Amino acid sequence: MCGGLRAVNDLTRGRFVEALSTNLLVVAALVAAAGGLLWWGARRAAGTGGEPFPLPADRRALGIGLPLVVLAFGVARWLPLFAWAAP
Repeated sequence: MCGGLRAVNDLTRGRFVEALSTNLLVVAALVAAAGGLLWWGARRAAGTGGEPFPLPADRRALGIGLPLVVLAFGVARWLPLFAWAAP
């Protein structure tokens, strides 16, 4: 089982510290997605909501930036300074 699945498993069992230790990036993505959905739901309830996740006008930034963040996270986990982020 990969670190992402272990992190989700830890979250569903209420073990938040273990989930952060298993895969910080997955936990951060889940928190961001939940926050975005709550924000969108509040806007929809107020009658001002549109798309749930409006994409930037220049989608190349998202297409380049997201893989770079994932790659940087993967490489940083190998470094001694970020050993706490390794599963």
